[in-house]
Amino acid sequence: MTFEQMGQVCQSFSYWLNGQEKEEESRAIHVGILGRNSINYLLIYISTVFSGNVTIPLDPNLYISGLAYCVNHGDVDIIFYDSEYQSQINDLKAKCPKVKKYILIDQSHSHDPEIACLDHILEENKSKTMINTIEPNDDALIIFTSGTTGNKKGVVLTHDNLIDKTFSTIDEMYDKHEIYLIVSPFHHVAATHDFLIAIRFGYLLTFNSNIADLLDNLTLYQPTALRIVPLIVKNLIKQFYIEKNNHPEMPNHVLKTKIFGKNLSKIISGGSYLPPEVISGYHQIGIKVGQLYGSTETAGKCTVVDFNLEKRESVGIIAPNTQVRIQDGEIQVKSRSVMKGYYKEPEKTEESFTSDGNGENVAPEVIENLFCDEPLIKEIMVHGDDDNICAIVYPNFDYAESNGIAKKELKSKIWSIIENRNKELASYEKIVNLP
Repeated sequence: MTFEQMGQVCQSFSYWLNGQEKEEESRAIHVGILGRNSINYLLIYISTVFSGNVTIPLDPNLYISGLAYCVNHGDVDIIFYDSEYQSQINDLKAKCPKVKKYILIDQSHSHDPEIACLDHILEENKSKTMINTIEPNDDALIIFTSGTTGNKKGVVLTHDNLIDKTFSTIDEMYDKHEIYLIVSPFHHVAATHDFLIAIRFGYLLTFNSNIADLLDNLTLYQPTALRIVPLIVKNLIKQFYIEKNNHPEMPNHVLKTKIFGKNLSKIISGGSYLPPEVISGYHQIGIKVGQLYGSTETAGKCTVVDFNLEKRESVGIIAPNTQVRIQDGEIQVKSRSVMKGYYKEPEKTEESFTSDGNGENVAPEVIENLFCDEPLIKEIMVHGDDDNICAIVYPNFDYAESNGIAKKELKSKIWSIIENRNKELASYEKIVNLP
């Protein structure tokens, strides 16, 4: 898809969306999206913002209670969804009475012409255009934060927040010929930052829809750059060393191409601390790795990445038009990128703009990193559900098979590992559920 075609889709979708019934004439339409990373997801996301309405990306990994809370608290009017989440949609229909429409993202999964889908909307409105009047402080996104105890908070980001985060860059750091693989799921602010920067500089965008497919997509799309969390950064270089150990006769550049593709030259890491020795290991095979810092509340922008190997312990350079200070052990940021507030929570919004704490903040990556060296656990994702910390685990089936661990024993074995690691965590950080 070209940028011109994307622009036409935005026009068509905008025309359709602004013709839909509103709950209140003075309020924008709130569009929830439940799906995996894809071009259609991106089109709905951008087109909704372009239309002057509000995008609310939903986390499909939430339990139905948490998902329903986000939909109801976020006043979602319309939900676009991937067909694989049909069971969640069926549950939401019972729990979220204010949602007016449920629309499939991909028509190919529907054999019923009566079921609404994105393709039908775009086809019926393909020649339509619409110019929208949008004010800088109008709401553009509501992104529900992860990693905190209690109900998730809806971070409201405005059009001005998005403009600032997109243009507060050090331009010489960006290559207009980049092939960028978006790995962060769209319900994370990191993905928003990635695709806005990519669109601004004219990158070729590719999408990773499932973390289990990342190695395949690195060789399929041959990206030049991507952003991933430290756990995945470490797992990829670990995979390289495993191949190196199995094939010591192979030159590094051959193994690098096998694991990372032939083009990858830059990896951006964010979400938690990345040990400097990992960065050094990547540099030895010709891949630059740099860290950055941001949060949902700052629209993902606080620092910009610095690939200087001598500064490998740094989380980057303070972004242009941004002020940062440390006060009472808290990072405080002043910038046009800072959120408008938490949706329908004025007290929590007021707290966030003072030195008062915001309750117990639990960083998922810190917990996930405890399991990096557990051979039975290939991938782990920690997330909050109401007041509990939960984990989704993808086992290392090869290790289990070679060590005589039957599939029916996997869950109990993994839970034993989790219970042991829980001893290293504070009470509010402990994993209490393994689906």
